[in-house]
Amino acid sequence: MSVDSVLHRVLRAVVPSFVRHGYWRLRAALQRRRIIKGREHEPQVCRALRKLVRPGDVCIDVGANVGLLSIFMAHLTGPTGRVRAFELFAQNVAAWKRNVAAAGVAERAMITQVAVSDGSRNRLTLFAGRRRSNAEWNITGLDAEGKAAPAVAQVPAASLDDCLRDEPRIDVVKIDVEGAEWLVLAGMKRILPQHRPRLLIECHTADNWKACAALTQLGYQLFDLQQQPLDAAADYPATHLVALPEAQVAQQVA
Repeated sequence: MSVDSVLHRVLRAVVPSFVRHGYWRLRAALQRRRIIKGREHEPQVCRALRKLVRPGDVCIDVGANVGLLSIFMAHLTGPTGRVRAFELFAQNVAAWKRNVAAAGVAERAMITQVAVSDGSRNRLTLFAGRRRSNAEWNITGLDAEGKAAPAVAQVPAASLDDCLRDEPRIDVVKIDVEGAEWLVLAGMKRILPQHRPRLLIECHTADNWKACAALTQLGYQLFDLQQQPLDAAADYPATHLVALPEAQVAQQVA
């Protein structure tokens, strides 16, 4: 038996249950406060979202995981805005719902369990990430180190164009889907010219950078998270980027 297991048993025997439960409730409340303030998860991404999201916005969270950034966006958009989240892994979806409800933003956030892709297939293979981390389930077949990942199941798949066909307004789209961002962009042929959303995209691979660079042909400008312009003809130097419609650049980058 490990030292941690022994210590856990001793604490359970010595510390009254109401004290233990109170501690965990306090810890959870403090964590929710940090999430709402953008201090719990990916601080650079949260700083970028703070500039992108405005009160009343409709935000799309593609690759929502367990909801930390969905909660943050729901806080930024306020009671007059909404968050539409998409996540392919069932256990993450269940955790997202618990976290969003505990954060008090369930009335303005909803999630759909689907693998967001280009819309060419209605089912795709789900692959596990490294050590089956809940943050790395993917549809590319490669883990975060570029190694082959084990296939786990078949999951429903759809494009954002299809999922959001009846959405009258789309202001911000955050995309973080473990290497398949280019497929998500390929499934936004209607959304991009019609809604002109502000985009925050994780970008690790050549395919993703090629798809992001192609956004300039649709009248977008690319920036890193420090608001420095990116050259679409050059190699991508970072792991995230912001894409803004040219008409919004002046008011967004300040």
